[in-house]
Amino acid sequence: AHGTSQKPSQKDLLYGMDYETADRICNFNRRYAEYKGYATNFLNFLERQSKSKKEEHMTTNFYDSVTGNLLFTAPIGRTVSDFVT
Repeated sequence: AHGTSQKPSQKDLLYGMDYETADRICNFNRRYAEYKGYATNFLNFLERQSKSKKEEHMTTNFYDSVTGNLLFTAPIGRTVSDFVT
């Protein structure tokens, strides 16, 4: 076992997310999430979405950081602008 999971998070995460932080949050965390300010890395994701505003119905797949399994696809039934706000 690896913390509360069978294995660690994948090393090559999307949007510049830090492996060690993701691994700690997903596998060694019972009380808290990421540290304040960590979500600024989320800007890589927001920049990608902003570039796609020309294609308002473009979707993005979100994956589990440990298994790589697809968790959900968004936005569905709303615009990119509505999704990121």
